[in-house]
Amino acid sequence: MHLPILPTINATLNALAGVFLVLGRIAIKNKNSGRHKKMMLCAFICSALFLCAYLYYHLTSRGISHYQGHGLSRVIYFFVLGTHSPLAVLIVPFIIMAIIYALKGDFKKHTRITRWLYPAWGYVSLTGVIVYLMLYVFPVVCFAQSGDNIELGYQLYLKYGCAVCHGKEGYGNGPAAKNLYYLPTNFHDLISYRAGTSRGQMKDVIRHGLREEDSIMPSFGHIPDQEQDRIVGFLLSLQEHNHEDVVVSHAWVMAMPPSSQTTAAFMEIENTTGQDTKLVAVSSPAARSVEMHTMSQSAGMMKMQRVKEIRIPAHGKVLLAHGGYHLMVIDLLKPLKKEQTVPFVLQFQYGTKMNVNAIVRDDES
Repeated sequence: MHLPILPTINATLNALAGVFLVLGRIAIKNKNSGRHKKMMLCAFICSALFLCAYLYYHLTSRGISHYQGHGLSRVIYFFVLGTHSPLAVLIVPFIIMAIIYALKGDFKKHTRITRWLYPAWGYVSLTGVIVYLMLYVFPVVCFAQSGDNIELGYQLYLKYGCAVCHGKEGYGNGPAAKNLYYLPTNFHDLISYRAGTSRGQMKDVIRHGLREEDSIMPSFGHIPDQEQDRIVGFLLSLQEHNHEDVVVSHAWVMAMPPSSQTTAAFMEIENTTGQDTKLVAVSSPAARSVEMHTMSQSAGMMKMQRVKEIRIPAHGKVLLAHGGYHLMVIDLLKPLKKEQTVPFVLQFQYGTKMNVNAIVRDDES
């Protein structure tokens, strides 16, 4: 797990400030004013160093890390961040005032301020650590291999223009590829990789670029570290999703009268991986278009409805059959004959394609 240096230092300073605040509170409860003074000055120094490091990071960093979580975790993150940031700014002058009153010996005014300043300062220190953990640590540890993370990686892949050279599906056939002297990497083909196929090697290429005799790729070091991880996670998923990951069986096409220009195709699709995948498109040279449909009941009647995708769960199967999901083969280029083989191209999530041959029959048997 690659953690950014300055945010990690900032979180450590916040944590230390919180520890010193607790020790200072314990000291004054025990009427140990000397130890209390030392602990509170240590807390102040940690918070001051944090503020300097925080400003330096945000003034010099070329990329901004965005929280990628969803649902309740996203609500919690923005609530914590939304209360942490303004409070962190608000308490600064009061911390200085409290220290000045203490040094002058005006403990009445000092106590009046610190009565509410102490919990506010502690809250800022604690939430600073929570923001860091939610932004940099938990997404990598808990969601590194999740389908949501791969989807976010794909969105970042598009956002930063990777598809211009490498193509939307990662086959190295982007719109700019034909104008380049070198061929962009085909992320589905391990032989095509020039600088290694591991997570670390791929992140090094993103950070530093690639310059060889037949290849030049600019540095994308401005991309935040967490987003680099997500992009690499998506690219690794292209390596993992090969034809052996999806098994198609019992593929057949319904025989229709020669005058009919539309028929239906059925099959069983099994996903052998630990990640959900989706069938997102189907085509066939035997027809002008192939659409994915499902049957649903409405007002006591069965109704056919077109769908954009069919989800195949991890280690699960989806049956395309009568009364459920199926393929509509529309505008046949010529009539189909029984026992004829009809080729189909199935396209899955993130560009994986698979050729399938289906037999024309009267029924599944």
